[in-house]
Amino acid sequence: GKIIDRGNHENINISTSNNEKWLAIDTDDLGKNIVAINSIQIHISKDSGSTFGKMTDNVLPNNATYINTTISGDGEQIIIIAKSGENKKLWITRRTDGFDVNSNFSKFEEITNNDNNFINEWEFVKSSENGSYIVASTTDGQVWLSSDYGNSWEKIKSFSDNSINDISIGIDDTNNQLYIVVAEKKNLWSYIINI
Repeated sequence: GKIIDRGNHENINISTSNNEKWLAIDTDDLGKNIVAINSIQIHISKDSGSTFGKMTDNVLPNNATYINTTISGDGEQIIIIAKSGENKKLWITRRTDGFDVNSNFSKFEEITNNDNNFINEWEFVKSSENGSYIVASTTDGQVWLSSDYGNSWEKIKSFSDNSINDISIGIDDTNNQLYIVVAEKKNLWSYIINI
């Protein structure tokens, strides 16, 4: 694709508590909604990064430490991987009345399977445009897929421990296909799933 230079090159400086480094950032498909995290804060922009608001500290239980994040392509869903104790769990929230960065996000819920138990070593997560499809990987090399906003999960691939560097997901609505790409050590693995 062609890069369009819009001429607005501003350096946006968002200071963080205790000089925490930024760990992850993601945008919706239009680049309007942005989520950025460090280990103890979640920042949201609803205007393509012109301004950011900090969500209330420790919006997840037990003073969780944030690891990774994703926002759906439509900007309606945020997923956070957070470490609480020894476990790295997935937490999800969907916007129903607009994200208010000044309020406490009590709507974050832990993603579990039907047994109310699930993997505790999540590492990377991405969601589809509308958030219904979620792909997530673990530190022990498992890749999992949900097609129902995280309510149920299927393991789609296993790699060796600590071998996954990142994952990605995309949907081809014309051909009803889901594309998953896994960066594993020095290899890129691509999967096409009919939906």
